[in-house]
Amino acid sequence: MELHPPLVTDFDRSVRAKAHTAHVAVWLAARKRFVPYLKQCLGPWVVSLYDSDRQVAKTAIECFNAAFETDAKKKSVWGNLSEDIRLYILNILRNENARSISIRPLLRGVLMM
Repeated sequence: MELHPPLVTDFDRSVRAKAHTAHVAVWLAARKRFVPYLKQCLGPWVVSLYDSDRQVAKTAIECFNAAFETDAKKKSVWGNLSEDIRLYILNILRNENARSISIRPLLRGVLMM
C-alpha cells in the first residue's frame, strides 16, 4: 500500500489510471482485510476523484463506486474518515511539490541499489 499514494499522483496519467484499477482489484479481493490500510489510501484516492485529467478522474470515480457500492458505505467513508482525508490534503499543501510526490524519486533509489 505504500506505492499507492505516489502512483496515483505520478506525472504520467496512464500510471495514475492504472494505479486506481489495480487498487480497486486489491480492494475487491481483500475487502475486510483491506480496512486497516484504508486510512493510508483514502486521501490519495479521494484527491484523484478530482484529477485534472478527465479519464483519470473517471477511473478513480468508477473504482471508488465499485469499492463502496451503496450510498450508506459512501457516507460512512466520508463521515468516518473525513479527518484523515483533510490531513492528507493539508500535508500535500504544506510539504509536497510535484517532484516529491511522484513515484519517480522512489524508483531512482531502488534502481540505483
